[in-house]
Amino acid sequence: MVAASPNLTRLAGRVTRCCLSESFAGWLQVDLALDAVDPVPGLRSLVRAQPGDVVPVAVAPGLLPADPVGSHLDCRVAVTPNGLRCEPHPAPEHFAVRLN
Repeated sequence: MVAASPNLTRLAGRVTRCCLSESFAGWLQVDLALDAVDPVPGLRSLVRAQPGDVVPVAVAPGLLPADPVGSHLDCRVAVTPNGLRCEPHPAPEHFAVRLN
Protein backbone atom coordinates (compact mmCIF):
# COMPACT_ATOMS: atom_id res chain seq x y z
CA MET A 1 0.00 0.00 0.00
CA VAL A 2 1.33 3.44 -0.92
CA ALA A 3 0.90 6.25 1.61
CA ALA A 4 -0.31 9.65 0.46
CA SER A 5 2.19 12.47 0.78
CA PRO A 6 1.70 14.83 3.75
CA ASN A 7 -1.42 16.78 2.98
CA LEU A 8 -4.23 18.62 4.72
CA THR A 9 -7.30 20.50 3.50
CA ARG A 10 -9.97 22.45 5.40
CA LEU A 11 -13.52 21.31 4.62
CA ALA A 12 -16.75 22.85 5.82
CA GLY A 13 -20.30 21.76 5.16
CA ARG A 14 -23.51 20.14 6.34
CA VAL A 15 -23.58 16.55 7.59
CA THR A 16 -26.18 14.66 5.53
CA ARG A 17 -25.52 11.13 6.83
CA CYS A 18 -23.59 9.42 9.63
CA CYS A 19 -22.67 5.73 10.02
CA LEU A 20 -19.78 3.51 11.07
CA SER A 21 -16.78 3.75 8.78
CA GLU A 22 -15.98 0.64 6.77
CA SER A 23 -12.49 1.95 5.97
CA PHE A 24 -11.36 3.15 9.41
CA ALA A 25 -12.19 0.68 12.19
CA GLY A 26 -13.88 2.33 15.18
CA TRP A 27 -14.39 5.65 13.37
CA LEU A 28 -17.58 7.24 12.11
CA GLN A 29 -18.17 8.26 8.53
CA VAL A 30 -20.15 11.35 7.67
CA ASP A 31 -21.31 12.43 4.26
CA LEU A 32 -20.46 16.12 4.07
CA ALA A 33 -22.26 18.47 1.64
CA LEU A 34 -19.44 20.93 1.06
CA ASP A 35 -19.76 24.69 1.48
CA ALA A 36 -15.99 25.33 1.46
CA VAL A 37 -12.77 23.60 0.44
CA ASP A 38 -9.64 25.53 1.43
CA PRO A 39 -5.92 24.77 1.45
CA VAL A 40 -4.03 24.65 4.74
CA PRO A 41 -0.98 26.94 4.61
CA GLY A 42 2.28 25.04 4.23
CA LEU A 43 0.70 21.71 3.23
CA ARG A 44 -0.45 20.21 -0.04
CA SER A 45 -4.17 19.99 -0.71
CA LEU A 46 -5.03 16.70 -2.43
CA VAL A 47 -8.81 16.93 -2.09
CA ARG A 48 -10.41 16.97 -5.54
CA ALA A 49 -13.86 18.09 -4.41
CA GLN A 50 -15.47 21.50 -4.60
CA PRO A 51 -18.35 23.32 -2.91
CA GLY A 52 -21.62 21.58 -3.79
CA ASP A 53 -20.08 18.09 -3.77
CA VAL A 54 -20.96 15.51 -1.11
CA VAL A 55 -17.95 13.57 0.17
CA PRO A 56 -17.49 10.80 2.75
CA VAL A 57 -15.22 11.82 5.64
CA ALA A 58 -14.02 9.60 8.50
CA VAL A 59 -14.22 11.24 11.94
CA ALA A 60 -12.61 9.92 15.12
CA PRO A 61 -14.95 8.64 17.84
CA GLY A 62 -15.98 11.17 20.44
CA LEU A 63 -15.66 14.24 18.21
CA LEU A 64 -19.27 14.32 17.01
CA PRO A 65 -22.55 14.69 18.93
CA ALA A 66 -24.85 11.66 19.16
CA ASP A 67 -26.83 12.68 16.06
CA PRO A 68 -24.77 15.00 13.87
CA VAL A 69 -27.05 14.84 10.80
CA GLY A 70 -28.04 18.37 9.83
CA SER A 71 -25.21 19.99 11.76
CA HIS A 72 -22.41 22.04 10.20
CA LEU A 73 -18.91 20.55 10.39
CA ASP A 74 -15.67 22.48 9.92
CA CYS A 75 -12.55 20.28 9.99
CA ARG A 76 -9.22 19.54 8.40
CA VAL A 77 -8.83 16.31 6.43
CA ALA A 78 -6.04 14.29 4.90
CA VAL A 79 -6.34 12.20 1.76
CA THR A 80 -5.30 8.66 2.72
CA PRO A 81 -5.26 5.39 0.75
CA ASN A 82 -8.57 4.57 2.53
CA GLY A 83 -10.26 7.91 1.80
CA LEU A 84 -10.69 11.27 3.52
CA ARG A 85 -9.93 11.28 7.23
CA CYS A 86 -10.25 14.13 9.75
CA GLU A 87 -7.32 14.83 12.02
CA PRO A 88 -7.62 12.30 14.87
CA HIS A 89 -6.80 14.83 17.61
CA PRO A 90 -7.62 18.26 16.17
CA ALA A 91 -6.84 21.50 17.94
CA PRO A 92 -10.07 23.26 19.01
CA GLU A 93 -9.57 25.97 16.39
CA HIS A 94 -9.38 23.30 13.64
CA PHE A 95 -12.56 21.36 14.40
CA ALA A 96 -16.07 22.66 15.04
CA VAL A 97 -19.60 21.25 14.97
CA ARG A 98 -22.51 23.68 14.97
CA LEU A 99 -25.89 22.11 15.63
CA ASN A 100 -28.80 23.56 13.69
